[in-house]
Amino acid sequence: MQQGPAVLGLDGLREIDERQVLPLIRGQLELIAEHGHLRTELSIPMTARIVYSLLLSAAGAISQHDDPATATAQAWQVVDRMVDGLFVPAAAAESPR
Repeated sequence: MQQGPAVLGLDGLREIDERQVLPLIRGQLELIAEHGHLRTELSIPMTARIVYSLLLSAAGAISQHDDPATATAQAWQVVDRMVDGLFVPAAAAESPR
């Protein structure tokens, strides 16, 4: 992860992300939206980019930490809280439309 930009360059990494990572995240968000669990006001392409950036940032923070196990646990707590806000509350998602 730390050597990726040096080897591929930022443009190379961005191209890989565009072709592989972002479509996976977008696809999952579309599936979640189809089931009525994603907040309808959210743009899926923008949300996918921000979720990807969040995960990339968390991975970078973990890789720089002295204690990766602790950092992983801490990062997942933050990611979980932030991503949770993307979803419709369970009671609203289950109510008839």
